[in-house]
Amino acid sequence: MNEIPCSLSHQSIYQHIVKNDIEWGLILEDDVIIDKKIIPSNQSAGTG
Repeated sequence: MNEIPCSLSHQSIYQHIVKNDIEWGLILEDDVIIDKKIIPSNQSAGTG
């Protein structure tokens, strides 16, 4: 039953993005694995 708390957490993040007029966001699970090919080497991903 971890799906409900996870969904509520995501909803909270969505609300933060909208409330603060954030242009875009990316919400990932804690076990995500990102392939290096997704982000070109001449760019960097922001954190926050």
